[in-house]
Amino acid sequence: MSKLFTLRRAIIPVASGFAIAAYRNQFSSDDSSPDKFSTFKLASRSTTSSTSSIFTLESKEQAHSILQQPQQRNLWSVQIKQPQLQIARAYTPLPPRTSAEDASIRLLIRRDRRGEVSNYLHKLPVGAQVELRGPRVEYKIPAYVDEVVFLAGGTGIAPALQLAHTLQGQTKMSVLWANRKREECSGGQSDTVHSADSGLLSSVRGMFWTTGQGSTASDVSNPHAQPPSEIVQQLDSLKRAYPDDSCLKVDYFVDEEGTFITVDRVKELVRGAGTMMKPGSVPSATRLLVVSGPEGFVSHWAGPKQWIDGQEVQGPVGGLLSQVSLRDWEVVKL
Repeated sequence: MSKLFTLRRAIIPVASGFAIAAYRNQFSSDDSSPDKFSTFKLASRSTTSSTSSIFTLESKEQAHSILQQPQQRNLWSVQIKQPQLQIARAYTPLPPRTSAEDASIRLLIRRDRRGEVSNYLHKLPVGAQVELRGPRVEYKIPAYVDEVVFLAGGTGIAPALQLAHTLQGQTKMSVLWANRKREECSGGQSDTVHSADSGLLSSVRGMFWTTGQGSTASDVSNPHAQPPSEIVQQLDSLKRAYPDDSCLKVDYFVDEEGTFITVDRVKELVRGAGTMMKPGSVPSATRLLVVSGPEGFVSHWAGPKQWIDGQEVQGPVGGLLSQVSLRDWEVVKL
């Protein structure tokens, strides 16, 4: 059976009585506490598509302690507060591209028309103050990881980048990244060949996403003629950093081009696990199948998370992954 882990989160009460998945609204007197909001400056905002941007946050006082987190084997997040509504949202920082970025926090954020925090952030001018707290561990990476299959939807690519950065050169990792539009992954070229699936997944296109509409294939120009986006550049850079060019593979799937992640593709990757194990590999090493992205994407592939006694837990593996034999795999829903 697939192994599961528990994400421990708490709840912030809001005036309307509506509660969101967030940390407890209890502030420590210690300024370095991950439970205390600190002030950061919005140093820059780089547009990656018509709906997404990379936000760079800086703080001389707090960034150092927060950025120690990547040195540990964790997937981690920070929280941004919308001060008027007193609500917060967790975001996964991107790994630094260069040593010059070691003192900053970079967040890939999609502007959701119903997202109070994402809309608030996209309206802020450069130089504005942002309230941030963290880091918060979302998942402790096992000491030995033999192989990773990572299904990412939209901005769910951020944890994939974190994981690839942490495991650099240690294990084989396959990233399957799905987006509505090519602009989200401009210039990305798949490492393996795949074609449009006109069956099951095309009949449920749009189920993965909570907002937005996809375009038709006729709206799309040649994807390979477009310059690579900043995220695609970082994925390519990580691939070059791996000692073996077969260790990290990335495939791009775009709704408007009629390409979709399929169950058969996941089965193929799972069945092929271990075929490229290096000499000296640990036999008991963990194999991870990670699903990250909007709630609809995660639920469609792995089933929804659940709330038990005020805590968010993984819940049983459902969705399309229930059709895949995952006896030797640990399933992680982010």
